[in-house]
Amino acid sequence: VMDVLNDMRDQGKTQFLGLGGTTAYEITHVLDTGRFDVLLSAFNYDLLWREAEHSLLPAAKKRQTGVICGSPLHQGALAKAYLDDVVNTPAKWLNPPRRRQLRRLYELVNDLGMELPELAIRFILSNPDVTTVLTGARTVGELEANVASASRGALPDDVLNELKAKPVGFAVFKLL
Repeated sequence: VMDVLNDMRDQGKTQFLGLGGTTAYEITHVLDTGRFDVLLSAFNYDLLWREAEHSLLPAAKKRQTGVICGSPLHQGALAKAYLDDVVNTPAKWLNPPRRRQLRRLYELVNDLGMELPELAIRFILSNPDVTTVLTGARTVGELEANVASASRGALPDDVLNELKAKPVGFAVFKLL
């Protein structure tokens, strides 16, 4: 397959070869072959999960490979504050460390006066090693909100520093 794709690039039928995957560590090995110009990584880099920071983003930067982050709202988990499931009557399927993480996140967006989806999108776009974000909007309204969020640019340094605080366990934020 790679021979065919390389032939297509050599013939000018395609300009770039891309790679997509959901495992931040395994995709790095494939990226290290040097055969790809861009990669799509879903669920590996957002406010809840940061696996891509450890191997994927550094490898892409080293190889000057473009990075598209998919699902910045983590399949809807960051689309809004789920106060009933997280704060008011905690859902049984939500483990305590993740619940604390989400509560801290909800407090932060409240303190910032920013919607959670905006924070999520701008967090990813604040990373210079990320080329673009694939938001997966379902409606025109969601698309417009995502574009408005992106147009506000990178997050301020103080907000990024709060978000990048050393994780405790698998949580991104300091546990309450």
